[in-house]
Amino acid sequence: MRTFKNGLLLSAIVIATNGAMLPGSANAVPGKSLVTAQQQALDKLAMTLQGDPAVKAAREAVIKRWREQPAATTADGEASLVGAVDEVVYHALRAAVADEPTKPVVTWTLAPAYSLGKQKIPGSRLAGDNPDRIYRFAAMDSALRYEIRGQRGAKPAQHEFSFEATGSISMVQPAKVALYSKDIDVAADGRFVVTADSTPANGRRNHLQLPEGTRAVMIRDTLPDWSADYNQITVVRLDGSDRPARSHEELASEAARIIGESAEGPLKITDTVLKNPPNVVVPFVRPYDWGVPGNVVAINRFSLQKDEALVVTLLPSGANYVAFQLTDAWSRSIDYWHHTSSLSDHQVKANADGSITFVLSAQDPGVHNWLDNNGVRDGVYLVRWELFPQPLPPGNAPQLVREARVVKLSELGTALPAGMARVTPAQRKQQLKARTAEFAKRIATK
Repeated sequence: MRTFKNGLLLSAIVIATNGAMLPGSANAVPGKSLVTAQQQALDKLAMTLQGDPAVKAAREAVIKRWREQPAATTADGEASLVGAVDEVVYHALRAAVADEPTKPVVTWTLAPAYSLGKQKIPGSRLAGDNPDRIYRFAAMDSALRYEIRGQRGAKPAQHEFSFEATGSISMVQPAKVALYSKDIDVAADGRFVVTADSTPANGRRNHLQLPEGTRAVMIRDTLPDWSADYNQITVVRLDGSDRPARSHEELASEAARIIGESAEGPLKITDTVLKNPPNVVVPFVRPYDWGVPGNVVAINRFSLQKDEALVVTLLPSGANYVAFQLTDAWSRSIDYWHHTSSLSDHQVKANADGSITFVLSAQDPGVHNWLDNNGVRDGVYLVRWELFPQPLPPGNAPQLVREARVVKLSELGTALPAGMARVTPAQRKQQLKARTAEFAKRIATK
């Protein structure tokens, strides 16, 4: 651990998963890295709750409940169950210690594991966490007034960012009120300020209403181009007084409650997809309780043998963001910083007519748009179409998929469109190297 002149403690930060480490930077700069000094302090406090009896009992209850689900009957579901539950648990621990509306801290979650020096911080991925999104939250209370202060980067993402008031610190409940980037004025230098309190916007820009019962504000930044800059965000409370610090027992009790609440989000997805035949891609317009309403999503399960591939061709149809991602059986993202288990429209090579063809398989098929399932035979996929110029009529959503079919890898050539972009082993290695380096920017900057 090193101490710099500004008095802030900084550490070497690395991503950790399944024994694989992603090099970070010993010169991480607070305010530039998502792992801010405040987040590091929250994580260290959250780690002290792991061995608490109430937390351990809540974890065991979730493991028992999940083992009774159909997803646990597959080999992949059983193999990944405990790991997926542990990420739900840590998401809850982080939320519990951050639940301080009088001292709001912008907290990164739904994120991979990483290390602070010698201490490994668990992952917190669940419920179809999107590799192209930065998910953060800050505890807020409608009885108080706040300012959300933001700074756009030198290379800002040109896609949607939003602030969503929700009644759950675990972020599993739909937003009560949301403010989207189109309704936020940004100064020429990239700065913006959003006021947040219980009063309605009534036509005001840069204002987020906090309805009664608000527990947190969820912050989403969408980066289909991973080299883009996510917003730097801080939250300042404008009135009220600090509430007394909570005891270890109080924190553990809240964490146990949030563990049970958070565990229901993944089951909502698995219960939905297990009712459908696998490898079928059927888009629908998202309702209010499925994230950002009005966008289009396709969620289902895939089931493939090692010698099979799922070939899917999508039509962007004017959407400014299209992405395809894979998760394990419990809707936890598959390692996307070392594998192409997700691809956005900024990362793919489109067909000559503007359509996009993906190949989902365990073996590298030698095409640029390979969705690598990293050995997961039975998992879940999510496809997103967002930011349409005009709302898409619900009946038009199925037309966004031209084709989806399973083929033998030996017959893949006959299933691909003419001129589909191919890659050599050397080009694949470079693609993955660039992907890992771009993701590392979220962790630390030099």
